[in-house]
Amino acid sequence: MHLAVFKSRWFVLCGLLVFCFQLSEAKSLTKKEADSILKKAEQFRYSDAPKALEYYNECIAFFEAQKDTVQIIKIKQQQVSIYSGIAQYQKSYDVAWGLLPYVQSSKYAEQHIILLQKIITLYMIYEQFVTAEKTIDKSFQLIDAYVEDEIKKADFEGRLHSYRGWLETETSQNLSKAEGHILKALELFQREGFDRHKQHYTKLQLAQLYIKMYKLKEADAIMHEVNLAFENKKASVFCLLYEYRGRYYQRKSQADSAIYFYHKAIDLIDFHKVHISNKVDILNGLSDIYAKEGNAQLAYDYIVQAKALSDSVFSSTSAQNKKLFEIKDQYEMQLRNHEEEIKSQKLAMLQKEKQFWLVKLLVACFLLLIIVVLIWLYFKRKAQAYYLEQKYLKQQQDAILEIKNKELLSSALQLIERDTQQQEIKKKLESLEVKKENVPIIKQIIKSLNFDKSKKWKEFETHFTAVNNVFYTSLQAEFPKLTATDLKICAFINLGFSSKDMAQIMGIGVEGINTTRSRLRKKMNLNREVVLADFLQSFGVK
Repeated sequence: MHLAVFKSRWFVLCGLLVFCFQLSEAKSLTKKEADSILKKAEQFRYSDAPKALEYYNECIAFFEAQKDTVQIIKIKQQQVSIYSGIAQYQKSYDVAWGLLPYVQSSKYAEQHIILLQKIITLYMIYEQFVTAEKTIDKSFQLIDAYVEDEIKKADFEGRLHSYRGWLETETSQNLSKAEGHILKALELFQREGFDRHKQHYTKLQLAQLYIKMYKLKEADAIMHEVNLAFENKKASVFCLLYEYRGRYYQRKSQADSAIYFYHKAIDLIDFHKVHISNKVDILNGLSDIYAKEGNAQLAYDYIVQAKALSDSVFSSTSAQNKKLFEIKDQYEMQLRNHEEEIKSQKLAMLQKEKQFWLVKLLVACFLLLIIVVLIWLYFKRKAQAYYLEQKYLKQQQDAILEIKNKELLSSALQLIERDTQQQEIKKKLESLEVKKENVPIIKQIIKSLNFDKSKKWKEFETHFTAVNNVFYTSLQAEFPKLTATDLKICAFINLGFSSKDMAQIMGIGVEGINTTRSRLRKKMNLNREVVLADFLQSFGVK
């Protein structure tokens, strides 16, 4: 029984979990869907604030999941403005302080300044004037430190001067100082050509101040200018314009006109659901007018309405306001904890990053070392291959040269031997005693042995010079004073010819060859211990 109940409950629970999972899956958004919802929110931003908030809340979860900080900041700033505009100041404050951790980085300094301006508005509404002034000072410091673009700088500074003017209007009896700040803001907006809404709202702030200063003519001129600038008389800016018109006529003691414009302002505030805090001042103004006219009932009704609205929005005893001013202390503690957590995370990340870069550096060094070794091995093998190739070529050339020189030596020896044999044959023929009728024949034979052998030796010499050209070139480069005969003798010595052979080849005596050898030693500056043949052979190897 109990087991069956347990099983049935288990199946029900599983079914609910599956349903919830499917429901969450069905509600998950794509990037395209989130962007579409965001556009809808922006469309309803000024026409239907609750609808815009609904769309913003629907798509912000997607951007938080995507960790899209820029979009998160943008959406939350819009939420702060909307909540503030519809007098849900506690929610506006919640969102603003919750957004502060996102903009602490210098990367988001401009968003930080914009957020602080929205927080200043909340401080001013709740008459936290000292804190508002400190926040204004902090905003100026951020602008000086991080904003370089002159147009953005003028925009931020203009807004802060406007806040200064508001602060001076509420806290100082020197309203001229407040006027100076508002005029400075207007000057910055006009100089940089900012949109007319920004300029006209600032002009209305100036008109409000002039009404308070009893500069009614100047206030009337400004309100008339703003009225002409807008064709749509139901624009949200007319909430303020009609309110200030009511105050203007109240100052001039024109009760009917004041009541008329006050009611028009209330109608527009209710229609747009913005500037709700101004409605309290309007209701108080109506109560004062009816009190002066002696209509106690209406004066009482309006003061009751003003009190009820003020209590719901501003009362210091309300839970909303108490929570609002406890938030800062809680936030500062959270922010400190958050900063400490961020610091520890950054330290851990830096440590990991250092280790990561150290590993990368070691890997890079190892790879670089491998590349260097491979390159070195490649060029070493290439150099060895080139050396071996050149060595082989030289060996081949030396072998060929040696063969050719041997051939030359053999050819020379044959020529010498033939010359010797011819001389011997000639002598024997000349010494023979032959019959008279054979004498012409013998003379003819002797004459044939007397051919010009110099031509053969000339051919030998040309061939010899061509084969030993490198030897000649190197020797002449080392000893430029050597003559052609000297070079020829050196080549013969290098080939191993004897003095007798050289004398026979060159057609000079052996003594002439010896004299030439002595002269060569002097030209080459050789000691007596050095053998000329060895020197020339070693020179040839070089």
